[in-house]
Amino acid sequence: MKIIFLKDIKGVGKKDEIKEVAEGYARNFLLPNGAAVLATEKVLSDLDARKAKKEKEAQKDIAEQKALAKKLDGARVEITGKTSSGNVLYAAIGPQKISAVLSAKGLTVADDQIIVKPIKEIGEYKIKIKLRYGNEAEVAVIIKRI
Repeated sequence: MKIIFLKDIKGVGKKDEIKEVAEGYARNFLLPNGAAVLATEKVLSDLDARKAKKEKEAQKDIAEQKALAKKLDGARVEITGKTSSGNVLYAAIGPQKISAVLSAKGLTVADDQIIVKPIKEIGEYKIKIKLRYGNEAEVAVIIKRI
């Protein structure tokens, strides 16, 4: 019996995969549990449309990530912090703070995409940002005293 998987079944099939399985297995397990549907012409055409839509969205997302990488590359952001008598900050600057400052400038980046150890001193730092699909950018972060 030819079916289309609606979700991953370990050792049997992955979501949206078309596969031939035993009729009893399909009728008694896969179909009643909503793990698969019969591979009819209508379902196959819906699957093709869904795959085409996914591909189009992926291409759009790749283009957006490339554009964001271009905007970020070479950008400079300033962050101020309280310091002790020397140049040591009372609170370290981490990915969350850098992400918030970039977001305020209209450059949305997730905290986990910013590759940096906590910054504990005043100065200028080059921060690497790893975006999806292998896109990378380097941002200059300038830490100043309040």
